Amino acid sequence: MAETAGTAGTADTAKTAAAGTAATAGAAKTAAATTGATGTAAAGTAGAAAAKTATAATATAATATTATAATVTATKTATAATATAAVKPVAAATAAKPAGTFTDERDKQVYRTVKMPDGKIWMAQNLNYKPDPGNSWCYGDDESMGGKYGRLYSWRTAMTVAPAGWHLPTHHEWLDMITARGAWEASVKLKSKTGWNASRGDNKDGNGTDEFGFTALPGGYWDSKGGFGHVGEYGYWWSATEEDSYFATGMIIRNVNNDGLMNETLILSEKKYKWDGYSVRCIKNA
Repeated sequence: MAETAGTAGTADTAKTAAAGTAATAGAAKTAAATTGATGTAAAGTAGAAAAKTATAATATAATATTATAATVTATKTATAATATAAVKPVAAATAAKPAGTFTDERDKQVYRTVKMPDGKIWMAQNLNYKPDPGNSWCYGDDESMGGKYGRLYSWRTAMTVAPAGWHLPTHHEWLDMITARGAWEASVKLKSKTGWNASRGDNKDGNGTDEFGFTALPGGYWDSKGGFGHVGEYGYWWSATEEDSYFATGMIIRNVNNDGLMNETLILSEKKYKWDGYSVRCIKNA
């Protein structure tokens, strides 16, 4: 019984129980050699001693089990607390963080950059690099508009104008950035605080909150069929995703007025003719 109880308890308890049993057995043998009656009494005493030892070992084992359970509970509690604490930095990381500036060595123009909620660094201004050769325009053929809104590029030119270490974002990269904080929220939070006209027939301004520092501006577009249009109202940006030989995917932010009752901002992805002119935002290579 002592060995069984010791096994259920700790190793030290087992050794103690075994030693106690051996000593009791020795005493019983000596008593039996002297007298049978005494031997019987000694055997009873040995049994009682063994029972006491087993009871003590069982109590020790129960205590150890209780301690182990308490340790497991404490470990689970600590683990849960650690997991809860670990969530906080992830939530904080969803906010955009300023990342500084970038100088384009080709023409020395300096662009603001920002780390967006998708964890990637984007330019916080439209590209204004004039490629040669390549198809690009400043809105209204006014070079001063390039300083404010950047240049408008055909899709094939847009695919070549990103500075070294940067690239034209794919459609999926645009969507990842937009949905990192929800598409409906992003439509307003990406827009600059100034520069957006009110929707047609609406006295409300169309400005956003620029919460992330992305500062999306309504640079309009160049349409190969009808010239320039929608500056101050729409912002168009190319993605690197090609649809077919005629179309590529672009992103659009615009104001929508519903019969003068609502002033909404929408962000859309649409197929656009590759030879039309849209803005370019670059994303830093991973």
